[in-house]
Amino acid sequence: MLALAAVAYPAWAERLTAARPALETLPYAEIMRQGGVAAEVRAFLERTLHLNPLFAGDGYTRCDGRAVYAEYVCLNRPLSVLTCWCQIELPVTLP
Repeated sequence: MLALAAVAYPAWAERLTAARPALETLPYAEIMRQGGVAAEVRAFLERTLHLNPLFAGDGYTRCDGRAVYAEYVCLNRPLSVLTCWCQIELPVTLP
């Protein structure tokens, strides 16, 4: 995730790299309490990419320190660059 964020937001690449160790080892509350570059990066990720406090930066969504779900992220691409794709209609009925 952090590598993709650095590609998508090159102005943040250096700060993302500097914050990586803290993001991968410290819980959200501790990063924000300590402040500094890691807290700036964490706030940026939350504001810009909507990564909530459960995002741990290590490939898993974590709750109370436990890995709960694997995280999957990719850059958007036009369908025209994909060799194979399928469009599925998902009807939505509002109450």
